[in-house]
Amino acid sequence: MNSSLHATEMKKIRVSHYPNAYNIEGFCLGHTDFVTRLSLVSGYEAILISGGGDGTLRLWNYRNGNQLQVVQCSEFFKNTREGDSKESCQTVHCMKTATLNGFTCIAVALDNLPKILFFKLNDVNGIIQSEFIHEIQTTVALWDMQFDDLGRLWVLLPDKSRPLVCFYLDNDRFTEYFSVKAADASIIESVTANWDLLKPSLAAESPYAMLRKVKVDNITDYFKRKEDRIQKKKAAETKACVLSKEVEKDVEAASICKQSSSQTQSSNEPELKKLRLQNNTEK
Repeated sequence: MNSSLHATEMKKIRVSHYPNAYNIEGFCLGHTDFVTRLSLVSGYEAILISGGGDGTLRLWNYRNGNQLQVVQCSEFFKNTREGDSKESCQTVHCMKTATLNGFTCIAVALDNLPKILFFKLNDVNGIIQSEFIHEIQTTVALWDMQFDDLGRLWVLLPDKSRPLVCFYLDNDRFTEYFSVKAADASIIESVTANWDLLKPSLAAESPYAMLRKVKVDNITDYFKRKEDRIQKKKAAETKACVLSKEVEKDVEAASICKQSSSQTQSSNEPELKKLRLQNNTEK
């Protein structure tokens, strides 16, 4: 059966029929963040290795979607650089596999961290698991890496003085070449000579930031807006109460003035009558 494997930013790996990729055969579900790397393992049927933004290395039987193992790679990177966020340091940036000395080797590097982890696959009674071998430290966080046909690991670094470093396997441990053959030296010299082509990448931001979902605290925002509405309502009620009291005072004052005016007019009524009689008599 021919299959096509697709990594998505939706935390899942889609297994489709090839070449009709619209016919979906199933999914490999388990990653808690976007998937960045997929690799089939030579010599193992239906075995898939994946890495993602959750900092995990996962082994799958992609035929049935079963997850065989989870390795939390970020646990191997206890010391992060100052200024690096936790999210930027837990994304599987590079993952390469190769068959070396009769076993399958997996090289893993996380984004923004100057270290490479090495694992090997073991098949014990049909149970396939990865086993941590060792780690190597690089001068800076790598750009990329690749195994060649001789089983050597070439690492591309954002370092003009040493842009390309080569490692070889020696007693199940990778060791850096301190002297290389003329052909290999020409490769390193070629990269150094064309450094200006790589230089713009030094200022490039991590490509994984845009894949992370923005976490929005809707609950806090909801309660804040609710509190604002309550405060506005209270302010309006207080203002209405103050206006009501002022109106009552104005009405009471007007009533007192009217009453006072009526009393004054009543007290002056006899005098007015007397004046009217006097005027009539004089006439």
